[in-house]
Amino acid sequence: MDRVCICTVAAGEPNWHFTESVFTLKAPGLKLFRHIAGKQGVDDGHNRIIEWFLGHTEFEWMLSLDSDAKVHRQTLMRLLSWDVKCVSALAFQRVPPFPPVCYTERHPVNKEFFGRPIQRVAEWIGKHPELIHQSRAIVLDPRPDDALWEVVRGGAHCLLTHRSVLEAIEPPWFVRTGKNVKEGSGADFTFHRKAREAGFKTYVDMSVVAGHTTGGLVIGALDFLVWNAVGTWNASGTHADIRVTLPDPDP
Repeated sequence: MDRVCICTVAAGEPNWHFTESVFTLKAPGLKLFRHIAGKQGVDDGHNRIIEWFLGHTEFEWMLSLDSDAKVHRQTLMRLLSWDVKCVSALAFQRVPPFPPVCYTERHPVNKEFFGRPIQRVAEWIGKHPELIHQSRAIVLDPRPDDALWEVVRGGAHCLLTHRSVLEAIEPPWFVRTGKNVKEGSGADFTFHRKAREAGFKTYVDMSVVAGHTTGGLVIGALDFLVWNAVGTWNASGTHADIRVTLPDPDP
């Protein structure tokens, strides 16, 4: 029986989208929730909760779920279904141009530079229009066989990790070394790098979208597609310059 601990680092009180997600999330066996609240760095919070998970539980799996996440009730079951040790749901940054948080491409010269597969993600969504939904929290059913993509770097917005991965990494697991995420300096980047250096592959499940809440809105695939339709992305997929002339609202 798989036992899963849902772990959350929160600077403040979780919102109702998140609360509903946690209470309705389906699990194959025992499910435990643990959170760390208060002002702290993202890396510090993740490291503290991993230390607790390894030192105070014998659970097989840890689901890292950000306190601004909204997920479908079948999210955990779908991530577990791949039988891989480290897999995240597809998520989009919550600020324009809402790029996908997955990196599959290395710069041919600067190996520390990572790019997002913008066009590939857009084409995937085009093949699966069910991913464009008002709730922004989706699980495709049935599961497409080609939905599991290997990534060199990814996020921890909704990340399922097996205990063996955490045990194989020398702490700290999360380290923020700078401000420029595209150069691999984000705390999530560090975790993915360490996991891969420990011999584990890292994946994103394209059949699952985890919404990203901001204010009263939930960001998802539709928000990314709108920007993709009117913008030109830079090499890292972190910015989209508007390439169309919008009509004058007051001619």
